Amino acid sequence: MQPSVYQQSVIEWLRNNQDVSDAVVNSVAGSGKSTLLKMCADVISHENDGAVSVRDCVVLVFNKKNKEALVRKLGAKWQYSIYTTHSKGYRILKQYLGFPQFEVRTLKYRELAQEIDWFRNDRPRNEIIAQQKIVSLNEFIKLFELIRLTLCPLNPVSLSDLIEHYSLDINRLYLDEIIHRVAHLMEAGQQLAFNSGIIDHTDMLWLSVQWKINQAPNFSFAKRVFVDEAQDMSNLQLEFVLAIADARSKMLFVGDPSQSINGFCGADANSFENIKSRLSAKEFTLPTCYRCPKSHISLINRLYPEIPIIANDGAENGTIKVIEDDKLWATGGENRVEVGDLVVARRTSTLVDTHLELISRGIPSSLVGSSLCNELIELVREIFWQNEAQYTKFREFAQQYLKTKEAALAKKDNCSTALIHLQDLIKALISIYAHYSSCYRSCEELCQGIRALFGTEDNADTVILSTIHRAKGMEAEKVYILEPIDLPLLWENQQPWQEQQEHNLVYVALSRSTRSLYLVGDAVWFDHQLETQPSSSNSKIVKNHEKNATPLGSIEAFISGAQDNELEKIAKLIEHEQGKRIATKFHNEFSKN
Repeated sequence: MQPSVYQQSVIEWLRNNQDVSDAVVNSVAGSGKSTLLKMCADVISHENDGAVSVRDCVVLVFNKKNKEALVRKLGAKWQYSIYTTHSKGYRILKQYLGFPQFEVRTLKYRELAQEIDWFRNDRPRNEIIAQQKIVSLNEFIKLFELIRLTLCPLNPVSLSDLIEHYSLDINRLYLDEIIHRVAHLMEAGQQLAFNSGIIDHTDMLWLSVQWKINQAPNFSFAKRVFVDEAQDMSNLQLEFVLAIADARSKMLFVGDPSQSINGFCGADANSFENIKSRLSAKEFTLPTCYRCPKSHISLINRLYPEIPIIANDGAENGTIKVIEDDKLWATGGENRVEVGDLVVARRTSTLVDTHLELISRGIPSSLVGSSLCNELIELVREIFWQNEAQYTKFREFAQQYLKTKEAALAKKDNCSTALIHLQDLIKALISIYAHYSSCYRSCEELCQGIRALFGTEDNADTVILSTIHRAKGMEAEKVYILEPIDLPLLWENQQPWQEQQEHNLVYVALSRSTRSLYLVGDAVWFDHQLETQPSSSNSKIVKNHEKNATPLGSIEAFISGAQDNELEKIAKLIEHEQGKRIATKFHNEFSKN
C-alpha cells in the first residue's frame, strides 16, 4: 500500500535511527492507525539492516481484541511483541517475582478492605450506616482505584483535590483517617502479591511502577515502543510505558485528543498534550478519515472545526436522517434497525429501554459493556442491603434509595456528576425490573437477568447497543444515535474537562458510521438544510481554532424571530436540562450573527 504524505512523514522519522526523539501522532477517527503501525512494522522488519529487530519492539494496544487483529495484520512474527498494556505488565511482574502464573482476583482489594475496621460485616448495622456517612465501601474502593491510576500522593491536599475532581461521595473532614486505611490496604495488597501471587488488573501496572522493577538487574528495555489510544492513558499507564524504555529508545504514541473520553474512570483528560510536552515529542497528523462519508465529516467540520479531520477523496456522500423512535422497529420501514446495525446513546437508561423494546418485538439485540453490567448488579445488591428490601417492593425501595442519595449529595459540592449517573442507573434498573417482574422473584434472579441482557460486539447476528463511551473503536454501515438531545450532556457546576469530554463524545458518535447515520429524535446541533449545503471545511485542516464569546443580546428578539421548530426544540431542552444548554444554544445562535 502506498503511504499517504502524512504517513510518509512518520515513516521517515522512524527510519532515521540516529534520531532518538519521540513522537506523537494525532490520528483522527477512521484514519487508519493500524495501517500506520503496519507500515512501521515493515520498516522494522525489512529496512533496519538488523539495527532493531522485531523482538526489540513493544507494541501496546487498547484491548485483547485489538491485539488479535493487529497480529493478523502485522504477521505471526510480531505476536510476541504485541501486548495490551496490562498483559505486558503481567509478563514483567511474572518474570520479576518468579511465579509461573498469578491468581487474578477482580475483587482482591474489596475483599481486603472488608477486613479493615470500617468495613467489617460483623459490626452492628447502626455502626455500618453511620460509617457510610463518611465513606461507603463502594466509594472507598473507587477512591483507592483512582489513587493507583492517577498515582495521587497520599496527603490531605492531593486527596481532597482527587475527591473533588471525580465528584466522589466522601466526607473530606476525615482525610487523615482515610489516608491511613488506604496506606494499610496498599501494603496488604503488595504483601498478598509478593507472597501468594494474588493480584488484580491494576496491580499488573501499579506493582511494576511501585516496586521500580525496571531498576532490577538485567531488566530488558525495548528499543522501539509503539502505543495506541494514547489520548486515554492514565498517569499509571504512562509511567509504566516510560519505564520499559531507556534514553536510547524511540517511542511513538498514536491517538486522537478529540476522542479523549475516559477521564471519568482515571484516564488523564489531557493525556495526549501531556505526553507531547513531557517528552518534547515531535507531532505528526493523520487527518484523512477513510471510514465516514462526506456528509458526516462535513457535520463534524461545522461543529468542531478545530478537529483536523477531512474526508477521503473517494468517499461517498452518505446520509444523515432524523427519525422518531417508533421508526426503529416499524415493519418494512426503510429506517428500521436491522441485524448488524449499531445503536448508541449517552445514557444507560435510554439503551436499556430500547434493548427491552427490541427484545419484546423479537428483534435480536445485544447490549455490550461488562463494566456497566457489573455496576448495575452492584447497585441492585446495595439497594437490597440498604433497605432489607422485599423483591416485590424493589421499585419503591429503589426510588427511596435514590431520594436518600439525592439528599446526601445535595449537601456536598460538585456532586452533580455522581447524581446524574445514579439517576440514570436507577431508571435503567426500574425498567428492567418492570419488564421482568413476572419472571424473577429475588435479588439474585434479577442480577442473573441483568447478566442475560448483555452480550458481546462479536455477535454479528444481532443489533449491537452500546454507550458512546463503549462504542469508541466500533463501526457499522448504519448507526443510530438515540436521544441526540443528550449530546453534549451538560449540567450545573460541570468542570471544564468534563464539558470538553462531553463534546468529544459527540464527535465519537458522529464518526462510527460508514454509510447512514440516524438521529433518533431532535438534535439542536443538526440542521438538515444547512448540512445539505456544500462545506468548504473539508479543503483544509483548521488548527488552533478558538471560539470568541459574544454578548447574547436580546433573548426576547431571538425568540420572537425563531421558527416553530426551533421553539419546539428549545422548549424540549428547557424541560430536559433545566436551562444550561439553552444558554449555549443562544450563544451559538448569536455568534453566527
